[in-house]
Amino acid sequence: DGTPYREFLYAKDVARVCIELLEDVVELPRRIIVSGQKETQIKDLVQIVCDAFDYHKVKWLADKPNGQLRRPTNKKIFNEVLPVFSYTDLRIAMKNTAQWFEENYPNVRL
Repeated sequence: DGTPYREFLYAKDVARVCIELLEDVVELPRRIIVSGQKETQIKDLVQIVCDAFDYHKVKWLADKPNGQLRRPTNKKIFNEVLPVFSYTDLRIAMKNTAQWFEENYPNVRL
């Protein structure tokens, strides 16, 4: 039914994190969790995807289990290492992804 929350991260943000970590951080932590800046409800994500592709025929299967309501990650180390990292807004990231997909669809379906 779309009520659970999850963290989403734009692939280009992951690439930027890797570059910033390799260029700017003298001492890399042994482990670092790179995850989305905030939790987004699945039903909101579906709306964002629908808007990006201009497709609004969604049918929710409300009789199926939702899974865990929340699964937030611990961003403490990430925020210490890259305290001013600027995430791409989820709507912009999805719009860019949809545009790339539409432009490249014929080539990725070989």
